[in-house]
Amino acid sequence: MRPDKMEYFLSIALNVARRSTCLRRNYGAVIVDKRGHIISTGYNGQPHGVAHCQVCYRQEHHVPPGERYELCRSIHAEMNALLIPSMEACEEGVMYLAGFDHTTGKEIMARPCTMCWRIILNTPLEAISSWMRGDKPERMPLRRVRERCPDVIVEGVTLDFWERYDRSDG
Repeated sequence: MRPDKMEYFLSIALNVARRSTCLRRNYGAVIVDKRGHIISTGYNGQPHGVAHCQVCYRQEHHVPPGERYELCRSIHAEMNALLIPSMEACEEGVMYLAGFDHTTGKEIMARPCTMCWRIILNTPLEAISSWMRGDKPERMPLRRVRERCPDVIVEGVTLDFWERYDRSDG
């Protein structure tokens, strides 16, 4: 018997979920265009180039399902499915991040939050440039973050990490 479109695409999403590397829940997502063609899939797991979890932090700390996702290192299936179509456009690109205080108009240090780091690390961007310390802009190759700081997924890149970052070969 031929499944209807909803059953068909949900069965594909369930199959995509089998690729998940999450130790707690496995999800898959499928994005379909208006003509019924699959344009992207995604599953939950670690950002590209980051080691898979060996233990689930949220499970160890008895965090109920559906709460405190910022404590999880994983990128959700929905996010991955949405990211894939734009990956090619980001290849070897650089993200420039800057900000200012709305009230004073003064420039401020700009650092991605933990949730944004997960997405940034899952793209093929080469580097991120920002005013991290003082008035001199800096460029940090993302391969350094992926290689040396896997905990960035949970903790974010702190100012301390930027202080310790060796810029001599980046």
